[in-house]
Amino acid sequence: MTKKGEDLKLEPVNQVIVAVGVTPRSTLKDMLAKKSIRHFIIGDAAAPRRIIEATTEGAKAAWEI
Repeated sequence: MTKKGEDLKLEPVNQVIVAVGVTPRSTLKDMLAKKSIRHFIIGDAAAPRRIIEATTEGAKAAWEI
């Protein structure tokens, strides 16, 4: 994270949830898979869908953590 031009490191961190943008990108997914880091692709990042489906997937992913 950067604040006022200074890089900050937040730790320890057990989980990170990224939910930004409007176009799915696979670079993070590919890196996590390559490093065998458990992750979930949900909502519109998996496929365009309705909000109820996306939030249901999010809840299911949360229960898996």
